Amino acid sequence: PEDEAPVQGPLPYEPDDAPWKKSSESGIRKL
Repeated sequence: PEDEAPVQGPLPYEPDDAPWKKSSESGIRKL
């Protein structure tokens, strides 16, 4: 996982197409 993408955030590498990301944009943000 770490070798595939650099971790520059509070959470581990997550795809931008993550279902929780789409939902967080409208309401709760999981940051």
